[in-house]
Amino acid sequence: MNRLELFRFGDVRKKRYRAMALVVALVLFAALVLLAAVGIFSYKSALVTLGATDKDAGNRYGGIGVNLDAVPNVNLISNASFEKQSSSDSFVVEACEKNALFFEPDAFENAGYDSDSVAGDEVRVMSIDSSGIMSESYSGVVTGYSPARIGAESLIEDSPGLWSDGSLTDALIFQNSVMALTSDGKLLCDIASDRQSTSFEPEGDEIVGISATDDAVYAVTIGGKFYSSTDGRNFTQITLAGDYPVQDVRPMTASTGDCFAAAYSDGTVFAVSGGVAAHSQIPDNSGISNFGCCSSGFLASTASGKLYYSSNGLVFEDVSDAFATSAIVSDITGYGNEFCVLYDDGTIYAVEYEPDIEITVLHCCSDDGICPLSAEADGEGRIIATDSGGSSYCIDEAKDEITPFSSDDTHIDRIFRIKDGQLIYQNSGKLYSASILSELSVQGDIESDSVIEGDMCIVTGQVPSVEAATDTGYDGWIASEYGNWDISGADTDVTSVENSDGSGSCARLAGNGDGDHVLSQKLTGTSADNFSTDTFYRLDLSAMSYSSGGSLTAWIQGDTFGTEGFTMDNIGSSFQEYSFVFAVTDIMTGDDSVRLCISFNGTGTYLIDDIYLGPDVCAGAGIPDTYTEKLASGAPATVRLNNLSMGDSGFSKTGFYSVSEDSVCPGCLSSDKTESCCTSLEDSLRLVSKCNSQPWFVIGPYMSQSDVDDFLEYLCGSVSSGYGGRRIDNGTALPWCRQFDRITIEINDDDNCFDSDTAKAAYVDCVIAMFEQSGYYSDIRDKVTFIDGMKYEGKTMISGADNHSISFDLQSGESAGDFVRSLDSSLENLRYDVPHIASGAGSGEYLSSISCPDTMNSGEILSMILSSNADFISEYMFDADASFVPSGYTTDAVFANPDFMRNLLSLMKEINDLSLNEELYIEAGEPLDPASSQSSENLAGSLTWSAYTAPKGACMLISNPSEQQQNFLISSSKYHGDIGSVMRYSSDGELLTTRRFAIRSMRYTLQPGEFIIVNISD
Repeated sequence: MNRLELFRFGDVRKKRYRAMALVVALVLFAALVLLAAVGIFSYKSALVTLGATDKDAGNRYGGIGVNLDAVPNVNLISNASFEKQSSSDSFVVEACEKNALFFEPDAFENAGYDSDSVAGDEVRVMSIDSSGIMSESYSGVVTGYSPARIGAESLIEDSPGLWSDGSLTDALIFQNSVMALTSDGKLLCDIASDRQSTSFEPEGDEIVGISATDDAVYAVTIGGKFYSSTDGRNFTQITLAGDYPVQDVRPMTASTGDCFAAAYSDGTVFAVSGGVAAHSQIPDNSGISNFGCCSSGFLASTASGKLYYSSNGLVFEDVSDAFATSAIVSDITGYGNEFCVLYDDGTIYAVEYEPDIEITVLHCCSDDGICPLSAEADGEGRIIATDSGGSSYCIDEAKDEITPFSSDDTHIDRIFRIKDGQLIYQNSGKLYSASILSELSVQGDIESDSVIEGDMCIVTGQVPSVEAATDTGYDGWIASEYGNWDISGADTDVTSVENSDGSGSCARLAGNGDGDHVLSQKLTGTSADNFSTDTFYRLDLSAMSYSSGGSLTAWIQGDTFGTEGFTMDNIGSSFQEYSFVFAVTDIMTGDDSVRLCISFNGTGTYLIDDIYLGPDVCAGAGIPDTYTEKLASGAPATVRLNNLSMGDSGFSKTGFYSVSEDSVCPGCLSSDKTESCCTSLEDSLRLVSKCNSQPWFVIGPYMSQSDVDDFLEYLCGSVSSGYGGRRIDNGTALPWCRQFDRITIEINDDDNCFDSDTAKAAYVDCVIAMFEQSGYYSDIRDKVTFIDGMKYEGKTMISGADNHSISFDLQSGESAGDFVRSLDSSLENLRYDVPHIASGAGSGEYLSSISCPDTMNSGEILSMILSSNADFISEYMFDADASFVPSGYTTDAVFANPDFMRNLLSLMKEINDLSLNEELYIEAGEPLDPASSQSSENLAGSLTWSAYTAPKGACMLISNPSEQQQNFLISSSKYHGDIGSVMRYSSDGELLTTRRFAIRSMRYTLQPGEFIIVNISD
């Protein structure tokens, strides 16, 4: 090799070495970059890696909605169109006969009914057959009511013929068994049961008196012997202290506590207590004519008209001076700590001896002058008295009222005993057992066996919008019983009347004399709550006069607010609208109350309707625009319309099928104050439509088939149908059922009308059947989902509804400083309360109402939705509580919790697009650095995450509800397509940054309350 060739070979070799060194350097550099990217030489190696898989988790995201218990109205006047509300109550039927239904005593009075108010109400009876199917077995009209009548009568058969000849002298109830004493001295035991009754008759002696306490039965013989029994069948003789031959005098017996006493007609009293007996003598030689007891002791009357009292049956004191009457005592009975002393002139003295003697005088002669001869107390403040003609009367001690007790075809010869609402009485020698019950008389006869014990009776009346009351001389304010309308002025009369066109109600204001007659309402809250400064307001109302030419004055007044108003002259004989506009300045608002007044002077009669007091920029009453716009900004998946009161007590039919501009319904109750609320179906559906949402209707326990038919006719009917035409008149031509893809109907019982799981499930199925039987059901069949909202004690939903719903109060399970774990605990408790679904679709639980702390940020809200413990939940309805402070209706203050609602609505807008997407699993890979303090387990206690399918890949949601900054990695190793994106949001739901997601593993930092949405391409 020559020198030239050697030089060339060496030069080539050097170039090769340099090239190899360069390649090695480049490879090492790339490796270092790659290792740095995956975190081998950085903080990343100590972090958990989160990555979405392509494996289906078996769940779907149902979306977030809002629950509207009450929707505000811009009108400051509640009940401004004087519409009537329904007043419904349910009662369990105890018995039924002919044209009467019977219930527990005082059932109706405890619900606020009396004989006058209940007459004319509608009554329906819901029955459950042997197959568990509920249906309406009777409907009619109430004609009357009696708080106490004989009901559930039952003849006690005398198959052996022991007393059919009228030979009974006494009877009593002991431990639910009936015992009777015959005239020949036999004590018959347990005569009303199916088993063979026994008798007790002391050998060679004759029983002449019986009595009982809760623990024992006592008997005394004509020979002066005393017997007791604790089971009502086996009697033992009581040891006596001394021997007293009574022979032919018959005793009167009474027992109280553990003391038993027998008073003889000659004035002797035997008292037995603890097995020891002693006798005493009444200090009156005329002898004892009547004897009775109560818990405070014994009372005896004598033939001379004297009354003696003893607390122990031994020492008696004369108490005659306390009774200012010369009448003769005909009977003595007692209950509790009171005696009832019946006189032959029909007067009853109710006497209480603890702690001092208190006497109430009751007059109980019948209308025809017949006075009762005997009386028994029922222990509930009623006295049942019987006269010589076989008629009986119920005397209410508290009211001093007497009402017939027995029906026209039922006569009572004698009432033996009353205990716990049960009475034993005799009629024509026959012995009967019956109950003291409330009676509801109805129009026409009830079909035999159509109504049985245990059926549910629903009574529905119409509550007037203003009280039908007359002020006959008092010049102060008289508050209405039925709302917040007041009246003032002597000889002022206010009633609620129907409009001539049948469209609803109006107020009739009438008065006589020379004074002012005022109809008034005090606005809820202060003037600062109700009015915004530098704003024009308008007062509208419609009025007419029965005599043309009169004048009305309307004004608003308050101490700070001052007075603003106008006079309407020459009011005509047909309705005309009047309007007045005024400005509110900053000096008019404060902490004073404001009152609207409408009045006239002198004599006249006016009709008033459709009052509006609110901002002049509003056309009239309605839902505040800000409220609707704020809800629409979140695009809730569903809006639960719990404001409509469908099937509930308080439902207003005329208001329900009108728009708020035409009819402002009775207000809702919020913080113990009557507020102006929207209960219009039309306005509510417009709100749902503007939110681009789906409606969720709530039905209470009083729904009828006609209610369902009218409701569906409004949703689906054409112009030729009654309520379809009403919808078109309200401004919506296209049927509402065609404007929504999904309709949810929940049936619940928030009034607790149903007392068993069987009844609750039967009612749910009954309402579903009502919908299916309606002529318009085919229009919604493919869209409707029925939700069972009942609370089942047995933890099993046994109705045929598609799903079940339950309310959730997060505050009850939250503990400070550890949100994720406390949330998981709360959801576990909720899962326990959710009933097992025995039938129906059963695809998941619906949260009908979620109450959360006002301080919850977006990360915490999202964590509640993403929690793995919430997989059983299909859809979430968060409470959107209104503030009911009208001056804030143009801002976020329209909500009671504006910060929470801002966070919630921002979050809704971002994640509701995932509705109905399938959930995917997220794998949490452990850190590469084995010495790292972080692990997937402790990260899961600080973060919540979930992933869902997307049109071109997957979507991951990760939130930080903890109080510390959290770091982690995100991997896209399961997806190999185009570049994705990562959007980071603040704790109040605002978008902070958007980044490209092109690297397989990236590190992220979330501050407290923040969350990210990661879109990963496939």
